[in-house]
Amino acid sequence: MNRFSADECDEGLGRYPFLKALLSRPQLVLVYGEAASGKTNLCLALLKHFSRCLGSAVYISTEGSVYADRVAELGIEESHVYFAEALSADHLLDLLTQILVEGPVPMLLIVDSINRFYRMGAGTFENLRMFLSTLALLRKISEDYGVRVVVTA
Repeated sequence: MNRFSADECDEGLGRYPFLKALLSRPQLVLVYGEAASGKTNLCLALLKHFSRCLGSAVYISTEGSVYADRVAELGIEESHVYFAEALSADHLLDLLTQILVEGPVPMLLIVDSINRFYRMGAGTFENLRMFLSTLALLRKISEDYGVRVVVTA
């Protein structure tokens, strides 16, 4: 796999100020938009660039394996990317915990889409508690471990 130096990464991102702002430091970023507005494509473009530049990345889909064909089309090299599919809200939390426990902690973590499991029962207290707990964990991962976290909704 061809890796870029940090300078080459910064130079490449310089052409895209929006991407440079997203990747410049560890933070939690929410990409919000209507269905089919390009959220997944943006995340996969970030994944492709970031994994080539700085190393390990994780992409968790809550929408099944629909991303897999796009990964192949974009030529995303999977040697530094861990792909997972969360089957439920509890499974998503298990995957996030597993990533932290088993390591190494990735430089980029993408959850596409964060609100999938909470839309159906959004009116219940338990669903709201689980959703907010997941967001809190993602923020903690970003702050404590220096991970760039991108979630879509």
